[in-house]
Amino acid sequence: MTGGKDPVRQADVNRVISVFRRAVIVTWFVLLLPLYPLLTYTSANASIWQRYSLQYAAGLVVYVGMVLLWLLMLALPNHYINLINHQFDNFLSNPWLYGQFVITCTSLILFTLTAMLLWGWGYNPILGLSIVLLGLWLCLVPLFWRWGLQNWPIKFESPVYLFNRLSRNANLWLLPIIGAGVLVVSTVVGFNSFSLQLIPILGLVPAIIAFLIYWRWPEIGLLGLILAGLMAPSPSLPGGLNVGVIVLVLLIGLHLLAVIVKRRPLRLVQSRTVWPLLALVLGAIFSFGVGNLPWFTFAQPAPLDAQLGGLFIYILAAGAFLLIAHQVRDLRWLRWLTWLFIAVASLYIVGWLVPGAGKFTDPLLQFGTYNNSLFWVWLVSLSASQAAFNRELHFIWRTVLGGVALATLFVGFVFLNEWKSGYLPPIASIGAMIAFHAWWTTIPAVLVGYPITLYLSSQAIASDDYSYSTRVDALLIMLEIIKVNPILGLGPANYYWYTPLFPIRGWAVRFNSHNNYVDIVAQTGLVGLACFFWFAAEVAWLAWKLKTKVPAGGFAWAYVYGVMGGLVGTLVAAALADWVLPFPYNIGLTGFRMSMLGWMFLGGLVCIEQIYLNQPQSQEASETNSLAPLSPGRLQTAVVSSALHK
Repeated sequence: MTGGKDPVRQADVNRVISVFRRAVIVTWFVLLLPLYPLLTYTSANASIWQRYSLQYAAGLVVYVGMVLLWLLMLALPNHYINLINHQFDNFLSNPWLYGQFVITCTSLILFTLTAMLLWGWGYNPILGLSIVLLGLWLCLVPLFWRWGLQNWPIKFESPVYLFNRLSRNANLWLLPIIGAGVLVVSTVVGFNSFSLQLIPILGLVPAIIAFLIYWRWPEIGLLGLILAGLMAPSPSLPGGLNVGVIVLVLLIGLHLLAVIVKRRPLRLVQSRTVWPLLALVLGAIFSFGVGNLPWFTFAQPAPLDAQLGGLFIYILAAGAFLLIAHQVRDLRWLRWLTWLFIAVASLYIVGWLVPGAGKFTDPLLQFGTYNNSLFWVWLVSLSASQAAFNRELHFIWRTVLGGVALATLFVGFVFLNEWKSGYLPPIASIGAMIAFHAWWTTIPAVLVGYPITLYLSSQAIASDDYSYSTRVDALLIMLEIIKVNPILGLGPANYYWYTPLFPIRGWAVRFNSHNNYVDIVAQTGLVGLACFFWFAAEVAWLAWKLKTKVPAGGFAWAYVYGVMGGLVGTLVAAALADWVLPFPYNIGLTGFRMSMLGWMFLGGLVCIEQIYLNQPQSQEASETNSLAPLSPGRLQTAVVSSALHK
């Protein structure tokens, strides 16, 4: 490098820093625009200063904090500014990337406006205009950046010249305009004439956001699925449909779209667990077909929408299992999925144990999650297995995870003792993991556990004798209904409409069996039940094989134990109610938002199978590089190193 080039290079650096600071200041002023409508808004259930609700006040604190901290961006180190400059240069040199950037910014803004309408947050015109201006500014930041690097030139051109220039560079502006225009039109239509029929139009906004994120990082979609399943509030939709289930449908559709667009062959993951699952779905489809035959003269089958809902529960359960099995090929993502679920789910347990914390934590999780037995099964199984078998974790974290498992069992057994689905399946999970670790403990465990099991079961029956006796009566009636077509069943949701033909205790009413195994036989016949048990056996056999193939003492080894415990707990929970494959007229899609996460964690075992059994050479490097999330220091070093190599 010659000395004559140094002043020129320094001038370029100074210009980039100057443009960056101006962009930060302008953005800060734009962020201030919503301040007045946000501060003057009054919540309907005000509890703070007689003006704001607790949730609104928390969001307001986050917003004000972000505005105050934004100016700290002015102190950002130069190498980060260079990275931003490099990214903006990529945007403007690649019309497709810039189009993605503009559509993403537009989608986020319109999604915010849509959420304000759907969830009843209130709609203030000034606030809405402020949000729109913020989105518009974000779209123009790269152009503002280039304008600054060109030394802020202002040229007055003739209209003919401008038209010719736009025509020659249509590939740069046409894609962003079309994408943003479609989003704006769809949202304006939805806001002007809102009804349930227009929800698919409004759903275009989050769909495009998910598409852009998924296209680059498919695994992030699974993290979003956990958050949506556990926490995302949902407007009142038909049939218990909710945001969590919609996200699952969206991710499955995007996966299939990626296969089509990228012209990849549609290949199923190589695992024996896939075939019984596909057989179960195929059996459910056949049962759906035969379910509309006139099995009973004096009763009609369920409405078509209920039958389709019951069928799609089978399809979506298999989809959740296969989705993670096909997308995750790095233990890092499986770790994040596990830690995220434990962290979010344990907030509900904290609300029971810490005085006053419940009013903060309970609203975070949605109905259909914490009141689903699989919530307790997988929280205990995943946290206990990592605490007991993941020796790579620090002792403090293992203690915390063990505390989460014990606290969950304590809350279920002490505070929710009358609800047997809250503590019996997780206890079975713990017993399964102990027996799985050391088979020779099975005999003494049975000898010790038999009186405990007898006591717990007798207590469960004694404390809810009416429920137990009515379940027995319902089972006898269900056997009479199943005898009509025991091979393929009566189709999804149909038996519920046949039960009034068989009065229970003198009452001709519709009821469900409250037992997943009976539900499966009644809906998909003995074929469906055989496929379900075949699937469970294959998952158990895969866990048994992986126990000796996966390096002992790590995350993957502990996860195998967690899945084994979760599988047994799931099978026990299925005997208590339709927690695993929810029945449309009982737990339904509302509870499926948690059931689908249980199927997803079962699919995580196939991810470990693909990593260790099908790709043994690449695992050692992956395991070394992915033992834990990067610390801030390591992350900064990695970013700086990457920037220098570029």
